[in-house]
Amino acid sequence: MSYRKTFIKLKRKLQSGQTREQAVNNTVQERLTSEYKKEDFDDLERLKKKTYPPRGRLNPLRLLQETRFKFIKRLKRQRINATFGVNGERLGLIVVQPELFSNSRVIRQYLKALGIQIVLEKNTILSKDQVLRVYEDRHLKKTTFPFAAASFTKTPSKIIIFKHLSLDGYIEKSQGLLEYLKKFRPQSYPKYLEKIPTRNPQGLFDLLFKGSYRYSMPGTLREEISKPNNRQAKYEKGQSEKAKAFDPFGFMKGMTEKEVDQMMGGVHTPRQQDISYHVASLLSLKELDQIQKVLNKK
Repeated sequence: MSYRKTFIKLKRKLQSGQTREQAVNNTVQERLTSEYKKEDFDDLERLKKKTYPPRGRLNPLRLLQETRFKFIKRLKRQRINATFGVNGERLGLIVVQPELFSNSRVIRQYLKALGIQIVLEKNTILSKDQVLRVYEDRHLKKTTFPFAAASFTKTPSKIIIFKHLSLDGYIEKSQGLLEYLKKFRPQSYPKYLEKIPTRNPQGLFDLLFKGSYRYSMPGTLREEISKPNNRQAKYEKGQSEKAKAFDPFGFMKGMTEKEVDQMMGGVHTPRQQDISYHVASLLSLKELDQIQKVLNKK
C-alpha cells in the first residue's frame, strides 16, 4: 500500500463517521496486513518488534506520522530531481552567508556577468538543524567553524537558485583562471585539468567559481567579493563596526588574513553529490513548485 493511498483511506474512514482513533487503528491494521505475511500478523508480539524494534510496542499515531514524513520526503526528492536534475545538472545553489549578506547585490551582478540566470532568491535565518545538515560533512570538524556558525542562527543569509550554463560555457568563462593557475600555480594546474572531465555543471561551478581561502584564484566569488569584504571589515584588528558585530568577543583579533578568510568564507556552494540534500534542507515544496513555474515560463 503506497503512502498516498494510506492517507486517502484514512480520510475516507473519517468521512464515514469513524472516530479518529478508530480510523487510525483500522488504517494501520490494513497497512500492516498489506506489508506482512498472514503468519507475521498473527504473531502480534513479533510484528510489534518488526515495526518498532527499539520500543517493542505498536503506536498507530507514530506509525501514521512516520508514513506522512516518508511520503513528503519521497515527494520532495522527486520534485528536486525533476527541477534541479540529478546532482544539480540543471540548477545551482549558492548560500550567501551572514557576513556577506549586505553584498548580495554584488554577487547577483557577478552571476549576471557570467551570463547566469537567477531563478529564485530567498532571505532566511537558518535554523540550527539546517546549519548542521548543510555544513556537517566538511566544515563542522574545523575548529574555526563552530564559532562562525553561531551567526547563522541569528542573522539573515540569502539562498540563490540559478540556471547553470553548459559545461563548455563554464570552461570558456574560466579560461582566465586556468591560465593563471598554469602560470603561477603549476603544481595545482594539472589537478584542476584532471577534475574537470569528472564534474557536471554544479561540480564545475563549485570547482572553478567558488575560489579558495588557501591561495589566490582570480575571477572567483571568494577572490573578488569575500576576501575584499574581509579586508574592509578588518576582523583581525577588531575595530570596524562589522568586526564588532560578527566578533563581539574579539576571537579573530591577531589572526592572519588567511585564517580570517577560512572562518569568514562568505559564500557556500555544495559539491555535485551534496546539492540534492542541501536543497531538501533549505527549500520547501512550495518553493520548489515556484521554481518549476518560473522555469516553465522561460
